[in-house]
Amino acid sequence: MQDRASGGAVRVLIASRAAEAVAGLEKLAGYSDLVSLIGFVRHPYELDEDLETLRPDLVLLHPDFATLDTANLVRALRARQPDLAVVVVLDQATEPLRARLEEVGATTVPSDAQDEELVAALRSAAGRMAAAGAGAASPGEADTPPPWEVPGAHAEPDGVPVFDIDAPGPLSTAQPEPPHADPRLASAEDPASLPEHHAAAEAREEALLPPDDLAPPAEPAEPDEPAATAPQELEAGTEAAAGDAPTSGAPVDPLRPSEGVPVFHLDTATREAAPALAPVSSPLAEPDIVQPVRPRPPRRSTGRADLVVVFSGKGGVGTSMVATNLAVALAAGGARVALIDLDLQFGDVAVMTHTEGHPTAIDALAPQGEQVEADFIEEVMATGPEGVRALLAPASPEFADLVNTASLRAILRELAKGYDHIVVDTPAHLEERSLEAIEMADQIVVVSSFNLASIKDTKVTLKLLQSLGIPKERLCVVLNQTRAKSNFPRAEVEESLRFRVLTVLPFDPRVDDCIDNGRPFVTAEPRAELSRQIHVLADHVTGTSTAAAEPAAEERARGGRAARRRFSLGRG
Repeated sequence: MQDRASGGAVRVLIASRAAEAVAGLEKLAGYSDLVSLIGFVRHPYELDEDLETLRPDLVLLHPDFATLDTANLVRALRARQPDLAVVVVLDQATEPLRARLEEVGATTVPSDAQDEELVAALRSAAGRMAAAGAGAASPGEADTPPPWEVPGAHAEPDGVPVFDIDAPGPLSTAQPEPPHADPRLASAEDPASLPEHHAAAEAREEALLPPDDLAPPAEPAEPDEPAATAPQELEAGTEAAAGDAPTSGAPVDPLRPSEGVPVFHLDTATREAAPALAPVSSPLAEPDIVQPVRPRPPRRSTGRADLVVVFSGKGGVGTSMVATNLAVALAAGGARVALIDLDLQFGDVAVMTHTEGHPTAIDALAPQGEQVEADFIEEVMATGPEGVRALLAPASPEFADLVNTASLRAILRELAKGYDHIVVDTPAHLEERSLEAIEMADQIVVVSSFNLASIKDTKVTLKLLQSLGIPKERLCVVLNQTRAKSNFPRAEVEESLRFRVLTVLPFDPRVDDCIDNGRPFVTAEPRAELSRQIHVLADHVTGTSTAAAEPAAEERARGGRAARRRFSLGRG
């Protein structure tokens, strides 16, 4: 493990649900030179694998991870990797578990800790474990007991240690050994190694036990197991448990393998027995926390277009695909739709609408300034599928600076006079022209995906947009499943964002083929579930139903299937 005194970044693995992981990721985002996030796990088998492959310095753990008993999990993690630091995040409901967690070697930190406090706690915990590991490797290592004497471990006949996660939990009558049984964590001067401390620790642990009338009934013994021993015999047999071979009267471990292979058992049936507390309701049940999706009223004729901005705080989530297909879906219903590619350096609307051969783009309007004429805009725009009129991005990135906020504002105002809807595809980063379009927008579609980084960026985006004074009614979130397997369920994403998701666009492998052939998915595959969900988004934008447009779109798609797309990525 890297020496923390040298100032190296602590390698942290997060074990929690998505919402808790996003909160931790936000706090640590600005401290990559001090804390390096190397992974995130939600399941016991992932934790087992990542400990072996990633070799983290520290595990940032949230209570009740995968329904496991937190204290027993900490004990097993420390037994498996003695130099591993474990930091447990505690909220008000789990605060009574602090004493027991600290006794088994975990560092605790409050859930409302500030960014600097969390980083300091992580580095301090990792530094203590690094120092303890260095001390254990000193010439006095002969005093260190063998691995199978570490609490939570036992030895196979050939001396190979086996670690079991299902060690005695808070509901068990057999209490674990005192927390500082490992001499690498205690010294002769350490008060934790004194008998008085052991007695106080046992008293605190017994205070967490439920009354006898609430204790679960003992499970029946297997036919080949001996009868249960009395508590007095269990206490008397504690010292004999450290022997090299089990006695004939010792209980048989049902999870113990027949061969001497190291095993790390994560018992998902064991659950944290916290003190009796009032149940904490899920944030999803509170409509004032998780914002509901309110359907937009049918749009009345106002003499100007409805401006829809499609934005994402994370690149690669399919913003251009959503914007292009939304524009085509709106046009399939008979509306006049303009599509603007505001990713001025590397826009993809021309490729997705098969108009990359069009000779002019938005930079041709720059000399007009704020006095741009509607007829000239029409000459510059290209015509895409379903009659969508597209204002394309410049052919080369250096022309992007020719378009300023004043000219963009004039273009949007002129287009609003002759169209029903204007769909704007924006880049992932925020800059002045994107902010200008967002400020003028009637509806902002925030596109996210089913991965931790995208969820975190979407949460930051929603906070930023609301801080700019944009009403929640003008915001909607769309989840685009860009991979065949999603990492999180929709409910966890909504809980993390504190915002309801309007629709989920399912993964469809035919999307790439449609993009390569310059055909919007909603016209190429009108019966696909992805096309149906894009029409759900179009319904939300318009406030009316577009179901009747689907058969017509399919008929038009059949007539155009023979026209295969030619690759001509120049605009000459």
